[in-house]
Amino acid sequence: MAQPAAAQRPCDIMVVDDDRDALESTDAVLRLLGFQTCAFQDPGEALAALGAQVRLLLTDVVMPQMNGVELATAARQRWPCLRVIYVTGYSADLLHDAGVASHQILFKPWTLDALERAVRDGLRE
Repeated sequence: MAQPAAAQRPCDIMVVDDDRDALESTDAVLRLLGFQTCAFQDPGEALAALGAQVRLLLTDVVMPQMNGVELATAARQRWPCLRVIYVTGYSADLLHDAGVASHQILFKPWTLDALERAVRDGLRE
């Protein structure tokens, strides 16, 4: 679900989740909070569209083809300053084993306050 012309319009936050409902709800809430977002269901498409205008990658962890840690690693090879928040409904053990700090993890189901706090903190890092 790449949004039309996602790479051409302003995008502060890139949201990536293979679950369409989760993607659409996260994207909608972030837009209501005033953020400029672009949303992708496919991590490969997200990686191809990623540009310097994206300040924060908000990615699901468990996805087919490429997981969120792999996506973030590939994205940071091109954009080392990219900030990342990992969203998961599973244990954080995989993330901790990959060297992800606790403050970079947002657990599903998230609350509006938790999402907003995680994103604002992520943008301030």
